[in-house]
Amino acid sequence: VAAAVAWRRLRPTPLPTLGRLPAFTLTSQHGAPYGLASLRGHVWVADFFFTSCPSMCPRMTRQMAEIQSRLRESGDAVRLVSFSVDPEVDTPQRLRDYAARYGAGERWVFLTGPTPEIKRVSEQGFRLAMGDAPAAANRAPEVDIVHGGYFILIDRDAQIRGYYRNDEEGLASIVRD
Repeated sequence: VAAAVAWRRLRPTPLPTLGRLPAFTLTSQHGAPYGLASLRGHVWVADFFFTSCPSMCPRMTRQMAEIQSRLRESGDAVRLVSFSVDPEVDTPQRLRDYAARYGAGERWVFLTGPTPEIKRVSEQGFRLAMGDAPAAANRAPEVDIVHGGYFILIDRDAQIRGYYRNDEEGLASIVRD
């Protein structure tokens, strides 16, 4: 009995299954199609951001870079995916420049695409709210677009396994999980 109790304490608790992502195909920072089919068989961490964000996005992107660094030894097993919520502004070239600024490696992809598709993936897939961006031509520089502020862990079968805060405790938890 004592051995069984000790084993239960050592065995990690399985993560919950919080939903399955729908198929999607968007455009990577390299201008190539990239979607759920490209991620099958990989564990991945997702976030939502936009390159001109005046508030939490730069911090979250730095934290995603930290996740990349902490998971360096995982090899090709874990991918990172950042979805832009401002596709009118965030072209593949702009995403490529942004990715370079934050030291994104080959396993970290930045995605853009038609707003309705990104909104569908965010709201129906990840169950995260996403606001509408004002037209790029009419926008003030300090515009903020409502979007989820969590890191999301997805398993090899496109199932959401956890939402993590964008703080040190959240980073430690997602890397552990």
